[in-house]
Amino acid sequence: MKKLAALFLFLAMSVQAQNVRALKDVMEDMGSAYKIVTLNVTLGNLGPKTQSESDTIVKTIRESMNIMPDTILSLPNIEQEAAKQSYLKHLKEAESLAIELNNAIKSQDSAKAKDLVQKLNASKKSGHKEFKN
Repeated sequence: MKKLAALFLFLAMSVQAQNVRALKDVMEDMGSAYKIVTLNVTLGNLGPKTQSESDTIVKTIRESMNIMPDTILSLPNIEQEAAKQSYLKHLKEAESLAIELNNAIKSQDSAKAKDLVQKLNASKKSGHKEFKN
C-alpha cells in the first residue's frame, strides 16, 4: 500500500511539473510583451494592444514566481532559501510596478506609463544581474 501511495505521489508531482513552463519560455513571453509595451508607450499609443501586452507582463511575472531559476537551484541547500526569498521579493516588486503600469495604460496616463516603463526596465536589469544564468 505504501508503494502505491508513493507511486501516486510521484505521478501527481510529474503531472504538476509538466504543467509548469520553463522559466526561459515565460521570460521570453514577458520580454516580447515588454518590448511592445515600451515601444507603444514611447509613441503614446495606449490602446487595446498595449493594454493586452501589459496584461501579459503581469501574468508572466506571476507565472515566474512559481519557477525557480537554475542559479538558485544550483546553490547549496543552506543558501537556497535566502536566494528564493530574494527572487520572490524582486518579482513582487516587479509585479507591483507592472500593475501600476497596467493601470496607467488603462487610464491613458501617458506620462505615468513612461515613468513606469523606465522603472520596470531598471527592475528587469537588476533581476537579470542577480538571477539570470
